[in-house]
Amino acid sequence: MIMANQNTLQRIMETMTRSKENIVLVVNMNYRALQKRHALVVKKSVYKKTKRVSEAMIVAESAEEGSSAMDMDGDVSDDDVSG
Repeated sequence: MIMANQNTLQRIMETMTRSKENIVLVVNMNYRALQKRHALVVKKSVYKKTKRVSEAMIVAESAEEGSSAMDMDGDVSDDDVSG
């Protein structure tokens, strides 16, 4: 009778420790998944910011080139009128 109770208690303890380990594993896996998701979000936001900055720089450069080209065209037209 006592041996049967000890075996039962031992099985109960083993299942409890296994379930605790499983819970810890699940929590760790979820935490890592959250970290990975967060890292992806950070990467995306950084990419979007750098993309916006690079697009803004391209627009600014093209605007500068466009304005200098327009100034040159303006000078040429002034020369044509005065000439």
